[in-house]
Amino acid sequence: SSGINAEYGEVFVVQIEARVIKKKIDVQLGISGEKIEIDPLTKSPLPPFKLKAESIPCRNLISSEILVDRFSGDRLKLKLIYLNDNKDPKEYIFEAPQKGDHIHRKITFIINQLQSKIRQDYFLYRKYNTQSSSSASKLSSFLSAPFGTPR
Repeated sequence: SSGINAEYGEVFVVQIEARVIKKKIDVQLGISGEKIEIDPLTKSPLPPFKLKAESIPCRNLISSEILVDRFSGDRLKLKLIYLNDNKDPKEYIFEAPQKGDHIHRKITFIINQLQSKIRQDYFLYRKYNTQSSSSASKLSSFLSAPFGTPR
C-alpha cells in the first residue's frame, strides 16, 4: 500500500464494492480539499482483478449520495460519482461504518465549495439528455461543447 497523502484531510477505512468480482475490498479513503484518494489495504481476492490506488481531483467530483435502500446493519453505503480525465462518468460505491454520514457530509461540503464547471456541465447534460440513454461518448462530446457552443 502506497499510503495516503491527504494533507489537512481525514483518512477513513471503508470497503469498496468491486462489482466485477462481487466482493468488497478494504481501502483507505483519504479526503482533502484538493483530492480524494483511494488506496487498497489488501490484495484483491482474485488474481485477474486488481484495484489500483487512485487519486481523484476534487474539481472532478460530481456528487456523493447516500444509498438509502442499501443499509447493511450499522454500515452506510455511499456512491461517489466523478469524471475521469477523459470526462467519462465513473462511480464508486463505498460501505462505511458509523462515520459514513460524516464522509458524505465532508465530500458534499467540498463539492459545494468548489462549484466546478465540470459538475455544472454534467448536471446540465443529464437534464438535457433525460429523453435518451446516456453514454460516455455523448457526455464527453457534450462537455467539450455544450449545446454546440465552442469552448
